[in-house]
Amino acid sequence: AHPAHPASGVRAEDLRWRGWRSPARALVLLVDASGSVAGRPLTTAVTTAGALAAGLGPDDELAVVAFWSRAVVLRHLHSPAPASSVLDALLDLRGGSTTDLALGLRTALRQATSARAPHADVLVLTDGAWNAGDDPVPVAGSAGAARVHTLVTVDDDEARATCARVAAARGGRSVPLRRPSDAPAAVRALLR
Repeated sequence: AHPAHPASGVRAEDLRWRGWRSPARALVLLVDASGSVAGRPLTTAVTTAGALAAGLGPDDELAVVAFWSRAVVLRHLHSPAPASSVLDALLDLRGGSTTDLALGLRTALRQATSARAPHADVLVLTDGAWNAGDDPVPVAGSAGAARVHTLVTVDDDEARATCARVAAARGGRSVPLRRPSDAPAAVRALLR
């Protein structure tokens, strides 16, 4: 028999140790590929996707969606391919001239609702402009259990305001992301 601890009366055989793991999560990166986004934002998108892929745990899920007047799922949430495989798809991306942010959000949210993980976050990489489709704020507000965050790629008051409204609609955050090198810190700020 093991003696009881004199102060607490707890015996060694009463203790059970279990490992701790953070719960799995689902991440959907929504990338603006419209005409207003070119050059450096594409590099930023690739770096952001790389930062997300590098930070995935074994049970985490990652989807990547690009949007302009269309929305294209570049990587489905349950894809068996390595998460890093989406980087080539982003580099090859040729978007269009108009921006339908609401359509992009709806497509990203469909990916989020198929998650096996209990938590889903949609990260929208955008300049905040939209010139086609519905107002994106109500769409973001209808995200269900998913949170919508925005990564703002331009330094503009109107863009910041739009992105803040989109994120606030579902209790998300909005952070600036001006340079590709800022991507890992911006991703950590949103997902902390």
